[in-house]
Amino acid sequence: MTPFRIELARLRAAVTPTLPDGEADIADADVLERFAAGAWTVLPEPGDGVAGLVRERLGAVRSLQLLIDGATAADWARELGDRESASAVAQGIARWQPRLAAERILGAFTQGAAFGQRLLTRADEHWPHALDDLGSHAPAALWLRGDPAALAACERSAALVGSRASSGYGELVTGQLAAGLVGRRYAVVSGGAYGIDGTAHRATMAAGGSTVAVLAGGLDRFYPAGHDELLQRVADTACVIAEAPSGVPPTRWRFLARKRRTMRP
Repeated sequence: MTPFRIELARLRAAVTPTLPDGEADIADADVLERFAAGAWTVLPEPGDGVAGLVRERLGAVRSLQLLIDGATAADWARELGDRESASAVAQGIARWQPRLAAERILGAFTQGAAFGQRLLTRADEHWPHALDDLGSHAPAALWLRGDPAALAACERSAALVGSRASSGYGELVTGQLAAGLVGRRYAVVSGGAYGIDGTAHRATMAAGGSTVAVLAGGLDRFYPAGHDELLQRVADTACVIAEAPSGVPPTRWRFLARKRRTMRP
């Protein structure tokens, strides 16, 4: 059996080290679902609505298989049930094709495992279901360093984000807000950046609360580098998450896309 033109044993070897619960024995169908979900973090940019559309309509496995098999516009139209969507997919394929390489996708899993990352999907207990409100723009999966169970706190959370070139007064107010939220049993979500974001994370941990960092690039290298120690503390006490796989650098567009996740309630 060679789904996605890769031996099943190789798919299993790639997927297993990134399972959130550490379970080693999962069904073949679950291996395929997880690999496909991870692949859809590699192929499109975050928030790609066309990628989300094909996953919603066809599922991550079927849509990936069609892409790998080089399905024609007529094939996509038949699978999706309408030509308009198939036309949008044709444009999407032009964006995804440059990243459609088995070794690139397998490498995302290998690198993820090397840095202690877990791949979280909608099938997992601790998936943050508020993200599903984003519809076709929701992430296919999340890469995570830390404790997946910490995301449960985000069911009752607030985002504190702001300027990197923050003033002393801004940081003071952020610290007060973070402490107040912790006192009311809210988790604090922010982006790990300099300025207000970093202050929010530090103040939350100082108050004994739970804070989650959402990054714009892969988790193999925390960004910004000057917050490596801070983000490691966040990962040690709760978790750091990203939609992008290892090796993907943060860019302006990915910073903007990242905010759609930090701002979910």
